[in-house]
Amino acid sequence: MPGPQSTTPKICDFANGSSDLDRLYSHDYYSGATSGYPTEGYSTLQGMWKDWLDILTLIRPAPGTLLDLGSAYGYLVREALHRGYSAYGIDVSSYALVQERSLRENLVRGDIHDLPFADSSIDIITIFDALEHLPEPWKCLKSAVRLLKSDGIIVGATPDPLFFEEREPSHCFERPPSFWIGLLRDLGMECRFRISALPYNFQFIAGFPGSETWKGSAAFKHDYISDQKDFIHWDTSTAGGFQAVPRSGWGPLASGKRQLLESQASIYLLNPEPSPRRVTLQLLASHAPGFTQLRIRFNSLVLAELELTTENLEHRLEDLRFLLPQGGHHLVFEPIPGGPSVEISEIRFDLAPATSEYLARTLPFDLYQRYRLAGEIAAHLEVSHILDVGGYLGDQHGHLATVRDFLAAGREDIEVVTTDVRQCDHPSHHPADALSQPFENEAFDLVVSLDVLEHIQPADRPGYLEELFRVSRQWVLVGAPFFSDEVEAAEKELAETLDLRFLHEHRLLGLPRTELIEEFCEENGFQLQCFPSGYLPRWKQMQLLTWHLFQQKDARAIADFNSLYNKYCYREDKKPPSYRKVYLISKKKVSSLPLGIKDDVGSMESGWERLVAKEEFTAIFKRLQQLTESRERIHADVQFLANARQEHIRLLLEEREQLVAQLNRPLLKIAKSRWSERRRRKKPAK
Repeated sequence: MPGPQSTTPKICDFANGSSDLDRLYSHDYYSGATSGYPTEGYSTLQGMWKDWLDILTLIRPAPGTLLDLGSAYGYLVREALHRGYSAYGIDVSSYALVQERSLRENLVRGDIHDLPFADSSIDIITIFDALEHLPEPWKCLKSAVRLLKSDGIIVGATPDPLFFEEREPSHCFERPPSFWIGLLRDLGMECRFRISALPYNFQFIAGFPGSETWKGSAAFKHDYISDQKDFIHWDTSTAGGFQAVPRSGWGPLASGKRQLLESQASIYLLNPEPSPRRVTLQLLASHAPGFTQLRIRFNSLVLAELELTTENLEHRLEDLRFLLPQGGHHLVFEPIPGGPSVEISEIRFDLAPATSEYLARTLPFDLYQRYRLAGEIAAHLEVSHILDVGGYLGDQHGHLATVRDFLAAGREDIEVVTTDVRQCDHPSHHPADALSQPFENEAFDLVVSLDVLEHIQPADRPGYLEELFRVSRQWVLVGAPFFSDEVEAAEKELAETLDLRFLHEHRLLGLPRTELIEEFCEENGFQLQCFPSGYLPRWKQMQLLTWHLFQQKDARAIADFNSLYNKYCYREDKKPPSYRKVYLISKKKVSSLPLGIKDDVGSMESGWERLVAKEEFTAIFKRLQQLTESRERIHADVQFLANARQEHIRLLLEEREQLVAQLNRPLLKIAKSRWSERRRRKKPAK
């Protein structure tokens, strides 16, 4: 997996020599005001390595050679020596390496990008909380793989930036799990992992497939080390590299169940393959007597909402379906806080291959419109290296699909890379500011940027265009809603009706004008062609319809509707007046412009008429009606039970008041007083 050109601050660059690094990783880093360690200093963490050595001695017992990369004071090395390993550490910090006098012979100062050890000489390489400090960590891992024996393993941990909220000045290269797993796969390693102790703490073991040591790593589980199975199961023969591990919010495994301990508990799902997977989910939810609601969602898509009542303490779900794109995602369980305890068990994932075309069609129409057009243009240009700036296809901590699903579906010979200011759990995604892309000049055949320009500050838009052309060898594809009276009126009307964040930002920054693109191309002698995208009257109607459909919180209905609309109406949305304009620009003189992309738009009504005539269309709204009726019945039942309990409580309170009233009668008071006096006299003296 190629890495981007480093944009790391100078202080993190090994090429600048040792003095800057010594200043960074000195006393203040380990114990001072800027330290990320406890206020007592790094030395308080000496005991944390015992648990890791317990793991290592089970998977790859001593004797053997262990090398700790980024060893700091050497506490892991010392624990390994106690367990019988020949252990050594390497670190860049002169300060850290001299803190423990007894370990000086086992610690060396050096650059862990290029490890100075013999090939195939190490049994275990550890790299804890060091990868994120390296400007080019793939060089370090490549060097580590070179040092390993055929049955050796690499063990490490690094924070997942999607959940790591602290800002560490020394962190140069934070990436989510799918990046590291993909990188290790590219280096010929298999990877098992867990996200344990803290939601961001990605811990992994990597080894060579088939080795005895690697087989033993199967005991590496979420919060225990054992061959005992967790509450998650799938058929590895059909999974295509799929993995699922608990992330956060779970209690310990007990009798095959885990209790939800937080308002959100999640399972991390990884699909390492370029193609999506079709997933069918089964599970059992059980709870203590009481009332609560349990929502189950895949990323932001709601798969089910369960009403948990005293009369129904178990819910078995057997047909929750969703598509799993490449990269990392989350299955989230959300009980209403304050309800009874909830336990989840018997989770099973059944997986089957799916096509990129099918996945893309299930996406929101607005997203599909612009990326499907981009895919058609990319296919016409026959490019092999594509960059999508702003290529984060939406959703909570992840994506609804990958750009590859549109631009290079089924083409292993095409490289597709995405950047965005946001992190995305996809192996080919790089976080980067739009105005500063981390790539060399002319690194890509085609640079794509769709619906990003309007989110750039107006003063920065010319510089943004220059950056797109800097990293492009020839082609740039820029799409955005450009200012016109019609587009402005449509956005204003929607903004007054719906709370859509992207519209608020459009209003704040102002829509770009077509003159920006056209004058830029004229000044630089570039050729351009304009494509309409998103027939404006339909775009406005569909924004309203899909917003209301999303409020129904049913992933299957949303996906089915998107699929039908995109299949039958996409072509008819490629005509003016359009919400968006997409400009294809060539830096070089070519004879093929304008491109002959087939439009065949037809009449606006024809596609919609075909759509509404389909049985699948009717089935969607029948399903929504049944869901609504089912929810109303459940709510009515819950309300009836709640009212019955309130009535029972009211009767008990009335009975209590009657008893109190009787006790307050005069004769009863006298009898009670005499009875109390008699008990007092009979009570023996102390």
